[in-house]
This record gives sequence, C-alpha cells and structure tokens, in this order.
Amino acid sequence: MYDAGKSRQLSSLSTIEEYMLKRIFNILSEKISFGFAVSLFSTTGSWIAAFYGFYLFYAISPVTIDRDFYFYVTVLFIGTTLAILTHLFHYGMFHRIGLSGLTGSVRIINAYFTADRVFYESDEISDDTFSRLHAALIEFPRNNLVSATIYTIMVIVQLSIGVLLTGRGTEVLPPIAFGGLFSALIIGYFTYNITEYLIGPYKERIESILYQKSRNLNTRYYLSYRNKSYLILLLILLSMVILTVLIRYSHRPISQITIFITLSIIAIGFLVYLSINTVTVSLSQIIRATKNLAAGGKGLYFPNFSDRELVTFSEHYNKAAIEINEIREDLERKVRERTEELKNAYDRLNEAYSQTQADLLLAKKIQKRILPEKFQKLSGISCVIHYFPVNEVGGDIYDIVELYPGYHRVFLADAAGHGIQAALVTMIIKSEYEKVKFFDDTAMMLESLNNSFIDLYESLNVFFSCIIVDIDINSRHIVYSSAGHPDQILIRKNGIEMISHTGKLVGILKNTRYTTTSVPAGPGEKIMLFTDGLFEAFNDDDEEFGEERLRKIIRSEINNSTTDLFDSILANLAQHVGKVNKVSVYDDITLIGIDID
Repeated sequence: MYDAGKSRQLSSLSTIEEYMLKRIFNILSEKISFGFAVSLFSTTGSWIAAFYGFYLFYAISPVTIDRDFYFYVTVLFIGTTLAILTHLFHYGMFHRIGLSGLTGSVRIINAYFTADRVFYESDEISDDTFSRLHAALIEFPRNNLVSATIYTIMVIVQLSIGVLLTGRGTEVLPPIAFGGLFSALIIGYFTYNITEYLIGPYKERIESILYQKSRNLNTRYYLSYRNKSYLILLLILLSMVILTVLIRYSHRPISQITIFITLSIIAIGFLVYLSINTVTVSLSQIIRATKNLAAGGKGLYFPNFSDRELVTFSEHYNKAAIEINEIREDLERKVRERTEELKNAYDRLNEAYSQTQADLLLAKKIQKRILPEKFQKLSGISCVIHYFPVNEVGGDIYDIVELYPGYHRVFLADAAGHGIQAALVTMIIKSEYEKVKFFDDTAMMLESLNNSFIDLYESLNVFFSCIIVDIDINSRHIVYSSAGHPDQILIRKNGIEMISHTGKLVGILKNTRYTTTSVPAGPGEKIMLFTDGLFEAFNDDDEEFGEERLRKIIRSEINNSTTDLFDSILANLAQHVGKVNKVSVYDDITLIGIDID
C-alpha cells in the first residue's frame, strides 16, 4: 500500500490502523503480492462467518453436545482453513515464484501493484495497460466476492459429505444449507467491503492518472450504500433471531451463547464501522476536491468506493468540474491573449513615447536656437529673462534686436495652448515675424503679421497674442503696439504705469487695425514684459495668483534691481501654488525685464 512519499496516502485508514492494518498490508503486499494481501484481509470474515453459520445450524439442528458438536467444529475448521488457503493461492500467494494468480485480472494486478510498481514506473507503462489495470481494479471487489462465495459453497459441500459419510442422518442437511447460506452472505459482504476499502485509494490514483492521460473512465457499480445498509439490518435481525432460538429453545450452555454474542458484536460492529467509514472518507474526498477546484485546481472527484450513489455523484460532479475548468482555461487563455496584446500595445506605445521624447528633445533644441539666450552688448539697456515652459517645449516666443544704435525692438508672443502644438505655432510665428521684423511702424508690423498669418494658416484655426516694444534711447521714449496681449508694466521711479493692450489677437480677423502708443521713459526706469501664465497660476483652493497681486509685489520691490524683483515674484508665485523648489503652473511663463540706463 503506497503512502504520501510514494503517491497518495491511504486516506481511509485511521490513526490506530496506521500502525496496524497499513503496516501489515504494506509488508504483505511488498513481500508476497498485492492480491494476497487484499484476499488475506478480506477472508478474515470467513472465520467469523463460518462460526456464525455454525451457530445458526447449531441453534436449529438436533446435534448433541457430547458427540456431534466437536465433529462439526472440526470439519468446519478444516474446511474453512482449506477454503482460505485455496482463496489465497487463487490471488497470488506464490507470486514470488511465478504463480501470480488463477485469473488474468489477478495476475495483472499482482504484476503492477505489488511494491507499488505501477506508480514508480507510471511513465513507462502504456495507456492501454493503465486502462486494463483500472478495469481489473473495478472488478476486483466483485471477483473476490464471487471467489469467496464459491469457496464457502465448497466448505458446505465438504461438511455435507462428512455428515453423509459418518451416517449422522439427512435431517441435519437443511440446517447445514441454511447456515451455509447465512455464512455465504456474511463472507460475501465482508469480502466485498474490505476489498473495496483496501483498493479504494489505488483506484482513485489510477483514475487520476487516466484522466491526465486523457483516457476514458469506464465507471460501474454493483451495490449501493442503501443496499449495504439493508444487509447490515438483515444481519442484525438474523443475529437476534439466532440468539432468541439459542436461549429459548436449544438449551445450549451459557458459554456457547456468550461466544455467539461476542461474534455478533464483532461482525456487526466491524460492518457498521466500514459503512460509517465509507461516508466519512467519501465526504473528505468531496471536500478535498471542491477545495482544490475553488483554489484553481482540476478539482476532480474519483471515489474510493463504488457505491451507486458515489459513482453517480462523481460522474455529474466531474462533468461540472470539467466544464468549470474549460471555462477557466478559456478565460485564462483570453487573459493571456489580452495580456499579450496589451504588452505589445505597451511596447508600441513605449516605442512611440521614446520617439516622441526624442522628437521633443529635438524640438526643444530647435526652439532653444530660435530664442535669444545671450545678448551682445545692447547700448543703453540691459535685459533679464526668465523662461518657464510647462512641457519640454512651450508656446511663448520672444526676440530682442537693436535695429540701429540706440534703438531696440522687443517682441513677445504667446500662442494659444501649450506643449507641442503651441511650440509648432511659435515656429510659424517666428517665421512670419522675421518677414516684418524691420518695419518702421509697430502697428503696420502687426497688421501685416496678422494678414499674412491668416492667409497662410487660417485652416489651422490658431491665434496668438503679442506685443512689440521699441525703445529709443536717444529720444528717451518707448513706442509699443499690442495684439490682445495682457497689460504690461512700466516701472518708474515713483510708481508703476500700465502698458495697455491696443488690439485684437493675431489670427482672429483679417485687416484688423492696430494702434501705436508712445510714452516717455527716462534713465533708471524699467520695462516689465510677461505672458499671462504668470498671473493665471492657481493654487489648490482654485485661487488665481492674479494681476493685482503681481502689481503689489512690484510696488514693494520698486527700488530693487530687476533680478531681485524677479526673484521675489517667482518666490511668491511658488508659495502661492504650493511648490517650494519648482514653479508648478498650467501655462508657459515668460518674464522679460529691461533696465534703461
């Protein structure tokens, strides 16, 4: 009998049996043969049945204590011993010397189950052999029952012949036949149940292997749990009848009645134990199978016992379990396929993202090239610039050029939106601005820029704000034109003055007219240009930084340098949006500070 270290432990054995039945069975199976071990255990019922039948015969027959009693006991003992030895020979008592059994099914069982060869060499055994082994195991309890019944009949025949040869009269033959029938019933029931009890775990293991090999399982049953229960009740009833006859009518010695009561308790108790064990083992198997199914395993149930109820349940349960497994496998397959699709999509997205990042890096380099970073010495002015794009590239663009000595032109534009789209628009703005960059009049510049932009790019549905500021150091004036750009700030020595916007956004309406405004600007005064991202930054409370807050900061820093002023503005902005080290805003920010010498 195999244990957990080999294949599967015999689940139907209790703790006490672990040291008794299991150990003895293992030794017999390994040293002699599997069939011999099973038949030896099952024929123990023969001894009980033989004496049970004898007491039935003894209770209803006219035998005398001093002459006939010991004759029948002796003949019964010899006949039962011969029947048991013949039975053991039939099932492989001499397997080790080449006599593995009288039938093919016994021989194949002894060949593969002795010393658990079937499980050690399962990979080397063909599928057809496994199917034959399974068929032999299924038939084993029934075949053993038939064999035990035949050998019981042999004992009855021997006893009947002995009676006739010794001239004890034919009147005892009916009691012998009745007692023999009763004995055959007990022997058959014992043999069937014990055989099924012992081979159950092996049958379960073989059926599991056949399932793994995708072989069909030919399940069958000969008895039901209900039939077995009826037989136990019948045995109890007959025992009560015999006991009543022994006590009331036969006047047998109390010692013989006590022996019969003891045999009855042993026989009935053992059969009840087997019946209860059938239920508990089967329930344990079902619980184990359902837990395995719930945990994601196959969860199949192969019953140790071939009762009709268990076989029928296992067939329906296994069909449901197989359907669940098929649904689960189909779902897992779909999940794997979907996962693979998502992985491929992720790889493609990652590749596209890498390419986009490379493109962004290139766009950043290009945009950086078109934005002036270092200014050659500009006569009469000095500049401080802070540029903060929301993404790698931004939608703000600026340009500072000295048209001729002492006359400077500053251009600042803010394309709608931010990111790549806005950055591409800045390229267009830069290209179009270069066409009008050297116009004398700032208003004419904006009008020409607006018309050209609409003519070429109207289908893009894009627009931008901008401001052009000319600084004339010689005349100490500034001239500006604005196209929808926020009010800018002129910082004088004693206060601030707004540089108001004077026209519509570029790209909205063709032939838009723009105006030019001129204001004086003396030495020490500053011009502060910026985009709307500066004051449109919001904090977590959805509170805008705002133009009024910006003007308040400028007033408080009016006497400080442009660098200190910008540092203060950016520090307040960072504090407002809740960031300490980096300004976090939703639009590009450009700050240009121009000091007039």
